Amino acid sequence: MSLKRNAYEKLYSGFLSKFPEDYAINLGRSFLRFPIEFLGRYETDDERLLTKIGNCELPNPVVLAACYHEPYIIKKAMKLGFGGVTLKVTKHPKGWNSEPTIVRRGEGFVNCVGFENLGMEGYKKFLGSYRKPKPLILNITGDGITEYLDVIRGMEGYADMFELNISCPNTETGLNFSKYPENAKELFRESRNLTEKPIIIKLSPDREFVENNYRRIIPYAIDSGVHSVNFGNTRSFEDERLSMGSGGLSGPDLYENMLVNVERIYDKFGKHLKIIATGGIDRPERAYEAIVGGATCVSYVTGFVTRGPLLAKGINRHLSEKLDEQGMESIDDLVGFWHTP
Repeated sequence: MSLKRNAYEKLYSGFLSKFPEDYAINLGRSFLRFPIEFLGRYETDDERLLTKIGNCELPNPVVLAACYHEPYIIKKAMKLGFGGVTLKVTKHPKGWNSEPTIVRRGEGFVNCVGFENLGMEGYKKFLGSYRKPKPLILNITGDGITEYLDVIRGMEGYADMFELNISCPNTETGLNFSKYPENAKELFRESRNLTEKPIIIKLSPDREFVENNYRRIIPYAIDSGVHSVNFGNTRSFEDERLSMGSGGLSGPDLYENMLVNVERIYDKFGKHLKIIATGGIDRPERAYEAIVGGATCVSYVTGFVTRGPLLAKGINRHLSEKLDEQGMESIDDLVGFWHTP
């Protein structure tokens, strides 16, 4: 498997990375139309990796983060070894911002793609006839509390979990709840009243909002009966190459800050809060570090682009090996292992 993964990384670094970013990303999307699931065995059969968030069970703790909106990519990702797949959705359909929407920065990207998606009714048509083999997380945003609630209400029968995106740097209202946490309290409470399915709060990694995460956002979530957070979103970043002049930074540059905050969240709020670690997860060792640091799950999308579709399998195999080394019977035993006295 490592040979196949290395082959993809060489393909990316030697070929795809030479194209303009928007073109390369679209080329990658086209590649996903082919039956790549038959190129290798992506799933990991290790029951010790079974992961629970609330009342939802994932076969392993590796999640494809919110990025893609196309049904064919979601269906493909469900077969590539992930324990769960995230789909972004809003009440009404939304399009891309004008190009260029993606530029490279080191081994990562800065994007101002926005929240392109088919809208709630469009996804009902797709999901109504699709039998999901893995849990589906709906990452939702809106222009106000009402739109978030409308999506939860309308998609209740199609989602396994809901992720409230209160930290997107690419939409006009995306950071409003991070800026004004009192409004977030109402959103969390009303969302919890609408569904018994797990709700995840996607936090901002931006320096100006991080302390609010600890003092207000996370406590408000817990008080509302919401016990899962995702740290975190892309980081706000100015880049004149983008059509919008700024966007969200993703990739390895986020890793160290993500790990520090995962450990801090775990220390402050304990095992009663489920943490999804997002930011720079592009190799198995980093996924392991995030989990022993306190994360229940890891998620990524930049690593999917730069490291290829076999990364999830590599992470899961690495976690299985670590369980063997420690003589542990469950991935739960690894969560927060660094904090064990």
